[in-house]
Amino acid sequence: MELSFQDSTRTLGRLPLLASSPLPPTRLRPVGVSRLGGVFCFDPFELYQAGYLTSPNMLVLGEIGRGKSAFVKTLLVREAAPTTSILILDPKGEYAPAATSLGAKRLGLADGAGLDPFAGVGTSQRVLAGVLVGIFAVLYGRSPLPLEYQLLQEVTTQLIVEPGAITLAHLVDLVDRGPVGAHADREEGRLRREFRAQFTRLIDGDLAGVFAVDGQSVTLSERVVVDLRSLADPRLTAFAISCLLRARIAQFAKSELSPGFVVVDEAWSVLQHADAVREMRGLFKLARSYGASVVAVTHRISDLDSEAAELVKDVETRVIFRQAREEVTQLAVALGLSPMVGETLASLARGEALWSIGNHQFLVSHRLLEEECVLVDTDKAMRG
Repeated sequence: MELSFQDSTRTLGRLPLLASSPLPPTRLRPVGVSRLGGVFCFDPFELYQAGYLTSPNMLVLGEIGRGKSAFVKTLLVREAAPTTSILILDPKGEYAPAATSLGAKRLGLADGAGLDPFAGVGTSQRVLAGVLVGIFAVLYGRSPLPLEYQLLQEVTTQLIVEPGAITLAHLVDLVDRGPVGAHADREEGRLRREFRAQFTRLIDGDLAGVFAVDGQSVTLSERVVVDLRSLADPRLTAFAISCLLRARIAQFAKSELSPGFVVVDEAWSVLQHADAVREMRGLFKLARSYGASVVAVTHRISDLDSEAAELVKDVETRVIFRQAREEVTQLAVALGLSPMVGETLASLARGEALWSIGNHQFLVSHRLLEEECVLVDTDKAMRG
């Protein structure tokens, strides 16, 4: 039995008619019913191969409770190729039923071997310096001051030139090995002692277990859902996501994975942090060469800073669920939508979305199958 979201037909009938666009040329991954008729299907890989898309990435926007996560979960479950790789970064822990349906491993940070913060760094001093600055921001809650940044750069150089793996244990050891005797600088000595105390929090302090100490870290399998609920601090969540994205990029670059999806749910919470934006930008740009489709899910464009907003402008496929009326003007300007289309966004009912794919636009009523309802139910706790 097919179940529609409430009032879909009545609401779609009141919306302004968009210029007619032919349905995307694919029969893979049915999503729902187009306002102009026909079953709307969307498969970024098939459409890219057909030349309909120039980028496989997607941005999903919408108010809470309007069907964003339900759409993403069903898009993944209704796949054509069971070998497709999937990485889902799940800050709210909502993807457990979908993980079971997808045959994906569930990974909870802080309850396993830990995440390698240096995964994918290689021998790049620039990338490693960015990682150390990210660790500093997590521990201190701010960006480093000039002398602190200088010391981080010195430690970065030492980590690169010294033999052996780059690990947290090695990092703490290098911080301890400052100049001594007549060559010691009092301020540098103070900073090194402070750095050591802070970095040690990641090894046997309040943040122990989230990150691997000696390089023996968790492995991201072909299909994995990473539950990030235990990371209460937004900075820590953002840094962990940047590490996970960098690790996935490295796997794609080494051809260790099949093409597939990388889903960042609640992306607004991480795209406000420079390190996460940097990794997202890298993955967005390289997605085509890796055979990856990056799906960023967020509430509204105003949640993002200017750098992150510029990033999402480059996404060719936008799926926009209802937006608050005060958001409509800014969103229309940011994404190049006409005023009429922007006004439509404030009138969408639950499960309805405007699809903007390049120059094509569609109003779509998303549909659920009865057996999929358990995958998308986020209100179970409210019902007791």
